Amino acid sequence: VLAVEVECPTPEPERPNVSLTGSFQSGPLAPPGMPGGIWQPVTIERTGGVAIRWSRLLCTRADVDNAQLTIRLILDALEPGDYRFDTSVASPDGHAVAGGTETHTLAAGENRLELTTSVANPELWWPASLGDQPLYEVAVAVRPLGEEADAVSDRAHWRTGLRRVEARNMIWSVNGRRMFLKG
Repeated sequence: VLAVEVECPTPEPERPNVSLTGSFQSGPLAPPGMPGGIWQPVTIERTGGVAIRWSRLLCTRADVDNAQLTIRLILDALEPGDYRFDTSVASPDGHAVAGGTETHTLAAGENRLELTTSVANPELWWPASLGDQPLYEVAVAVRPLGEEADAVSDRAHWRTGLRRVEARNMIWSVNGRRMFLKG
């Protein structure tokens, strides 16, 4: 069962209006009645006892020998417990090239976690004028330990290029090659 309550309260004359609806709520352009409702697309996501509330993937190091990926997660756990985090990296041709499994104990409520994985001999991403733009598929899945060990509580995935971008004294480089930025 899913219930949604939407309201658009009438502003009180003695208090400042803090609504972003502006004159559509209380002005000459306001329609009769309240303009309450859902104005933007809505997404419903179903998760298990742990939900990934925020995630970010960073390529923290990349050269022809190795690339290091860091996954930062903010998790919301319904109950404290031990959970398994499975990471996977697939090359542009779809073959598994990296990944691993880590177990972490989470507290009830918000948890912050950082996972790292390495890719040996990566195909580096280059700007269009300097080479190819191979993209890797990276994923993380959160699984409870215990009876439901194969169940996925939540997952996140990204498509990314492996590259190193640096800027020193207004001189930019990609994968160690100096760049002149245009535009």
